[in-house]
Amino acid sequence: MAVPRWQPGRLYQPDTVVQDVASGALANEQVTNSGFELGDQDWTKGTGWTIENVVGFAGSWRAKFAPSSGLHTIRSDDRRAVDPGITKINARGFFETTGTGTVRIGIRWYNSGGGVIKTDFPEDSDGVALYITGNVTGYRLQEVEARAPALAATAGVLVEGDGTTNEVHVDNVTWNYARLTPIAEVIYKAVQAAADFSGSSEPIWPTVIGNQVVDNGVTWEAVQANRVVWTCESILTSGASEPTWTTEANTFVVDNNIAWETNTRRVIDENCPNTKQVAILASKIFAGDADITPYSATVNPLDWTTPNDAGYIPFGLNTYGSQPITALGIYRSNLVIWNAKAFQMWQVDEDPANFAILDAVPVGNPYYKSGSPVSNDLVWLTAEGIRSMGIAGASTNLQAGFFGKPIDPLVKVALAGMGDNDDILSLFFPGAGQYWLIFGDEAFVLTISGGKEDMSWSRYEFPSAIDDWTISDTDLYLRSGEKVWKFDAVELVDDSGGEDVVFSGKVWWPYLDFGALGVTKSLIGFDVVADGEYTVSIGYNQNDDSQFTTPYTIDGDTLVGDIIPLPVSAPSLQLRLEFVGGAGDLNYDDV
Repeated sequence: MAVPRWQPGRLYQPDTVVQDVASGALANEQVTNSGFELGDQDWTKGTGWTIENVVGFAGSWRAKFAPSSGLHTIRSDDRRAVDPGITKINARGFFETTGTGTVRIGIRWYNSGGGVIKTDFPEDSDGVALYITGNVTGYRLQEVEARAPALAATAGVLVEGDGTTNEVHVDNVTWNYARLTPIAEVIYKAVQAAADFSGSSEPIWPTVIGNQVVDNGVTWEAVQANRVVWTCESILTSGASEPTWTTEANTFVVDNNIAWETNTRRVIDENCPNTKQVAILASKIFAGDADITPYSATVNPLDWTTPNDAGYIPFGLNTYGSQPITALGIYRSNLVIWNAKAFQMWQVDEDPANFAILDAVPVGNPYYKSGSPVSNDLVWLTAEGIRSMGIAGASTNLQAGFFGKPIDPLVKVALAGMGDNDDILSLFFPGAGQYWLIFGDEAFVLTISGGKEDMSWSRYEFPSAIDDWTISDTDLYLRSGEKVWKFDAVELVDDSGGEDVVFSGKVWWPYLDFGALGVTKSLIGFDVVADGEYTVSIGYNQNDDSQFTTPYTIDGDTLVGDIIPLPVSAPSLQLRLEFVGGAGDLNYDDV
């Protein structure tokens, strides 16, 4: 039980024990000579600083910084003990500036050897330094609050001035520093014969065991304080310098009385299949392995063994599971497992007891990197083109819907030219609302602006093959060998070998029949609503993309006046727009 502190005018029974008022108390220790009223002492003055007998903010003394070249400080000689990461100090002062002179208060932190660790000055919420400056009559308050940094042993307060052309005046530099006073080794026992009252002021306590002091009607005798003192000792201490680290796994490095063991970062559980087909959901890692899908323990990807936590999904024992697993994907909160001819959709959970097969559909995915969640859908590549779960999954066949149909022929050509499935990548870029399917140095990009009527396909060509990609914050980065490109919709040039290359924007419609198939139709002219400079041409032979009219250059829309005459006759026609490179965003509204 804690021993109570002595109190004045209190009735104390015999054998009552107390401790002196100061023992273990929180003591505020103010900056010595904080208002300079003791004169020119207790402060170390840099160039230009003086302590003068002139009325300041309060009292008859102040500190002054006269015009001087550069920044100079006046600092308190006090050094108070602090605990790193714990002690928090607020320092403040009153300052008067006369023009362009500037001044600010600071807290300086020192290590155990007296070396300066850092000085904290006032800053705004954006980390910009704050000063007192300007020709303003009267004193203004400035304060700074900071916590003791690592290795800090003591702290002191200072003022930094810059008065190249004007004086700076300082007064009442204070802080809220406080410390716990040491707990006394002796306490005091009332030994008088009967209860009596203590005096009005605290007595001078004896420090020798057995000595007594009279306190009005109470006689106190110094006795030994029995208390439990907890001390900490270092069990393991690193050496004075960093050891030489080894890169060999499962070996030890000696560091004073510590032995550091090197551990590999790899998953070494023998039940981890280490395959390419991987998905992460329900706080687990799933991996395809022939006819099963092993999964890790919940929130522990290193553990693939613990029963009732880690385990596997028996893909091969369920519908369409006769062929090896080729890809994994995520559809909403469910796991999709593909082989070359079909997929199974599984409900998964942190608890394997809640796993259940939801559906099995004969639509395969031989390309394990092609699957990507897109908004509320799942998109992947088949041998026939790009398909989505919303269309192909619902129809149980390879219907394309609005996702893949417009570019199926182009995708098949690109697919035929790929020698390795590892080079086929897909991604969804939320920052632009785009799904990308990458074939080496070529990407087919679906831009989603709203509903299915507001989706459009583009083809991007790169100077070299794309190896990998990542999204950081809202930016997409693409890697090609040692090159890393950032995708930026604002830029109007491409990088090619370190050189900026202007590119044009091409918009080609599919060939339109305008009525009966095979019957020649005649185009008279056209109008376009668009921004920027562009050319218009008409393709007239759908068997040969090289046959089209001479491009006609236009700037802006053409609604004013008559239509632009462009007579063309053919069974089917194709409209082509090409926007000039480097001019701005492509923007057409209607044709």
